[in-house]
Amino acid sequence: MSLEENGDGEFEEFKTPDDVKKDLMICLKEELRSKFKSHDIPRNEKGYFTMEFLVDMHALIYKYKMAGHDMIGDAYFKERINILKLAEAEAVSADTAKSNELMQMYQQKLKNSDHRQLDYVDDLTNNIFDYFNIITKEYYLNIDRVQTDTDYTDMLKDAYKKIDEDEKKE
Repeated sequence: MSLEENGDGEFEEFKTPDDVKKDLMICLKEELRSKFKSHDIPRNEKGYFTMEFLVDMHALIYKYKMAGHDMIGDAYFKERINILKLAEAEAVSADTAKSNELMQMYQQKLKNSDHRQLDYVDDLTNNIFDYFNIITKEYYLNIDRVQTDTDYTDMLKDAYKKIDEDEKKE
């Protein structure tokens, strides 16, 4: 948690991007436990992941990727604004060295925010793979099998559309 001035000379707490990521991962794990009671992957008669499972897994990734993008983006924005306010306050108090240090920190956070967003997506995927003990090679073998199947792509598009519609309602 960090503090942010609310405009009245008082400070209020806001979550750092790392706190937001942790909260999202906790929600993801809770949803995995409620949606998939077992860590076993549903497989078809040939031993491949079922299309329904792959759609459910990709829908979860998409859902948390979209929510995370907005929530983490807001947290990064608040963090950068807070740094700018602190730099401004230091400049006013004639501590230019501290103000310059804070401005360099701001520039670094601005430059790294896209990279840190990508790290979140990797963490998200890794958490899902870990939950089911999926090996990356096994995943790609299964996804290669279905990615050209029109039934699979239609199911996935429908799942994404439903997530987008649910997001618009909120």
